[in-house]
Amino acid sequence: MERFAFELIDYEWEAGAEVYERHDDVTLLWRAEPFRLEVAGRIGDSQIENFGQLMLLPPHIPLQSHGPTRMAGSSQVLACRFNPKWLSEIFGMNPSAIREDLCISMTNPHIAYAMRRSWSALVSPSFAGAFLAEGLAMTIAADLARHLSAGEKLGRTGGTLTRRQLVLITEYLCEDANWPPTVSDLAAVVNLSETHFRRLFKATVGETIHTYVERIRLDRAKHLLSSTRLPLKIISYRLGFAHPSAFSTAFTRLAGQSPKAFRRASSGSS
Repeated sequence: MERFAFELIDYEWEAGAEVYERHDDVTLLWRAEPFRLEVAGRIGDSQIENFGQLMLLPPHIPLQSHGPTRMAGSSQVLACRFNPKWLSEIFGMNPSAIREDLCISMTNPHIAYAMRRSWSALVSPSFAGAFLAEGLAMTIAADLARHLSAGEKLGRTGGTLTRRQLVLITEYLCEDANWPPTVSDLAAVVNLSETHFRRLFKATVGETIHTYVERIRLDRAKHLLSSTRLPLKIISYRLGFAHPSAFSTAFTRLAGQSPKAFRRASSGSS
């Protein structure tokens, strides 16, 4: 591998099974489905945590995963692999110094969005797909370098949310029953006042909580439209919209096309 490579992987876990894997490259994993997965693990000597939708595997450090306790589980994952030497030369990143505790459940909306677009491009190939993959890989690598640099400082001052608080917020947003979330709901998850929560969230993530939630909701809508045949009415209710028309209006405003048009384009039909 010269610089980077994308790969779709189907993972399967037997109930209670332990799986070990190790990679020679820097590997980002983005889980396309299911949105929430009852699988936990650890990287190196870090603590055992539930898998996030976005994970980072440093080179030469083993990942130990524990399957669901009650029944077998499976997931489809997009892997974006980077040559460590290339990352070091181009982005000044030191892959061998990646903190293991920053990897098992990453929270970065920009990387997640780029991985989501990469997954869509692989599932539904289109014209100029190779150029799109090149641009997305560069974007992901640059955002990863920024994320790791910020992660070294995350939680060390009182001006940002801790990594644990970000994980709690992400897990809360993974539950369908919690949509639509309010700022009050999210602030309560991390035991902060609304005002303090808004300020810390903006300082940590770089965007307002409203923009972040909209991005997450759009991402979930695109996933449901492209990977399921659920009626628009069901999707709109799952995402907290009172009526399908409200969902269509919001989706069109953010995505630039209607849900039906997006679904047709994702399926490759005319």
